[in-house]
Amino acid sequence: LLHSLIYLFDNLAYFRMISAFQHNLKNSWRLYSSLGSFLNQNMALDWKTSESESGSQKAPLKNHYNYDLSANRLQSGLLTINCDIPSPLSYVTLALRAGTRYENLKTRGLVHRLQASIGQETKNCSAVRLSYCLAQLGAQVRTSYTRDCFAFHLVCTRDKLPYALNYFNEAISGTLIHDWTMENTNEQLYVDRQLFYDDPCSYAVDLVHRVAYSTSTLGYSLHCPKWAVSKHSSVQIGSFIANHLTCDGTVVVGVGTDANLLDEFSNEKLELSNKKQSELPIAVYTGGVLVELSPGRSACVAVAGEGTNIKDTSSVATQLVFSALFGNASEFSTDSSVTSPLKRAIESVASYEVMGSCFNYFYSDTGLFGVCLKCNPADTDVVLKSAVAELKKLARGRPEEGKLKAAKALVKRKFLDDSENLDYFCSELAYQACSSDGVKFITPASFCKLIDSVSASDLQTFTSKLFSKPLTVISCGRTEAMPFIHELIR
Repeated sequence: LLHSLIYLFDNLAYFRMISAFQHNLKNSWRLYSSLGSFLNQNMALDWKTSESESGSQKAPLKNHYNYDLSANRLQSGLLTINCDIPSPLSYVTLALRAGTRYENLKTRGLVHRLQASIGQETKNCSAVRLSYCLAQLGAQVRTSYTRDCFAFHLVCTRDKLPYALNYFNEAISGTLIHDWTMENTNEQLYVDRQLFYDDPCSYAVDLVHRVAYSTSTLGYSLHCPKWAVSKHSSVQIGSFIANHLTCDGTVVVGVGTDANLLDEFSNEKLELSNKKQSELPIAVYTGGVLVELSPGRSACVAVAGEGTNIKDTSSVATQLVFSALFGNASEFSTDSSVTSPLKRAIESVASYEVMGSCFNYFYSDTGLFGVCLKCNPADTDVVLKSAVAELKKLARGRPEEGKLKAAKALVKRKFLDDSENLDYFCSELAYQACSSDGVKFITPASFCKLIDSVSASDLQTFTSKLFSKPLTVISCGRTEAMPFIHELIR
């Protein structure tokens, strides 16, 4: 039994180390990419209370995807969205428009720095006291960010939510950052960078953004550049928080929470600025080619084109169905069977093992659809050519009715599977509402109807947009200069 437990814990530790991008490759259909969600900021802390324990909570509904969402725009301009399902746990996410695209040349890497700094000393608590108080409540506070948004997440038992919200607010509004404590997070930034770039696929997709949006801040990396690690100041971070923690740019989402409690917290506890947040210029997709050589035993290539933005939920459903049609090539499963066009195309020409998957990114004003391939350096040219040729072939034709039906069923199954995770659902709902300026937020049931309504003509409309502009082609790792690579983006 002891050996079994040791084996179990070793495996759990291994799976926790899987990179965010590897997880995204496995679930590339997801409505929002998980690449930008770095959840390494875990604070488990608590508070002693004389309140008696509440009675047993009802178990979550098995088919809770058909619930209703209640949205309330407060007088201050803050948007709250609540989903009061009978869950024994409560989830709260506060998202603000403060992702990496809101940085500039002088503040590169500031969002990464901010994420590493949350959980230190606050106005009313030391880091130790904050951790202790949350731990007493059994609550967890963490942070994550994408290129569009920065988010704070809280999870606790439902009866402890009123107390946990006090410390949640302390982490949001009260974090103090001093110049003499900045060095404490420098090492964290270096470690995060190294873990990220050790995965060639995650690095390749980061390069895709850099090239695809070379004229806008959407192309900035999710991680702090090495040259900027020691360049930040507490004044810069304080100014960044003040400019982005505003009522009109913030969304609060609760799942398994009481709507009145959520509104009371948003109205009376949160300290948000009433000034209007300045809008960014629309990101312009440009496309291009980048070949970057680095030592290693494998090569990684990525091909991408402009997709749809997050506000157009019908087109989001169409893009995900097209992604499922193209398929992937990884471990054996019904998701990557011999009928997958991508799997058939690349494995038929590769001499060594090859893996590949589609990826989808949806932002407030644009999006990306692409394919990432990992292969032996000797196979790079033939694998890339074959994948692009198959992609163009699928785009030109009309899918068979049976294959289209199977793709839609696959997208729905995966979407509902992840929606069963209420923590994930709360976070993604907050990102969706925040990225779309509160215009779009949709229930799983409604999104499934959009998936069912996708037609062959919708797919042709999507692919015509995909190939209307030059493709973005990235090659990194142990690859040679490929003279044919420019032919792929014509």
